[in-house]
Amino acid sequence: MFSTLEVCRQLYNDALKERREAWELCRTCVSFSMQSAQLPACKEADPALGNVYSQVLQDVLHRVDRTYHSFGAAGDFRAS
Repeated sequence: MFSTLEVCRQLYNDALKERREAWELCRTCVSFSMQSAQLPACKEADPALGNVYSQVLQDVLHRVDRTYHSFGAAGDFRAS
């Protein structure tokens, strides 16, 4: 269970980083569907992701999406 939690934490941080960098560098938004479409390739590249059910990984991306939109709607995005 610890390894699944670690994989989910890493995916959450990576997905959030991808969204931040896309906005800071290109002023483009990365959507849940875009990140979700990348999961099969990510699972092939990283064996740890392959050990976690896809639905669990998609749930992580949904949480990133909800969090990102709630901060954006409140106008709380700040340059880091």
